[in-house]
Amino acid sequence: MNTITVVDARMGRGKSSAAIRYMNRYKGAKRFLYITPYLNEVDRICEQCDFDQSDSDYMSKSAELKTHIRHGKNVAATHSLFYLMDEEALELVRANHYSLIIDESIQVIERLNVTDKDFALIISQLADVGENGVVRWKDKEYDGRFCDYKELADAGSLRMIDSALLNVMNPDMLR
Repeated sequence: MNTITVVDARMGRGKSSAAIRYMNRYKGAKRFLYITPYLNEVDRICEQCDFDQSDSDYMSKSAELKTHIRHGKNVAATHSLFYLMDEEALELVRANHYSLIIDESIQVIERLNVTDKDFALIISQLADVGENGVVRWKDKEYDGRFCDYKELADAGSLRMIDSALLNVMNPDMLR
């Protein structure tokens, strides 16, 4: 069984600094995936803990994240990149026994801002809607205007409820 520890305190009370001390103390004994909403905080963690981040010019951030995890590197990333972790990335995290540290609360359900016409196009031509409103992209090689929605679908978090598209975080990401 996985253990979840919640550390809650007001801003400025040293939660992130405590996480940095913890990660540095257990570097080499544990692997860490540190998730934060801010790019400057990703930079800070990489600098103070000697972590890697996805900043390649020749591959997507998602692909580079998987490469770092595949090689057992400690990684810092943004919430946005975390939301895009697909089943392959989750399996790599499990197989390499990563400890997940999430800085700041994460949004588990978000209504996506999509026009009625774009919604109709996505649902009728680009994607299929399955059980429980799960949206699956039809064309795995698609790289057009709706790439962001395809990435969410690939991660298993794109849902259709009534006439809305939602980004619903896959609970496996916290397991």
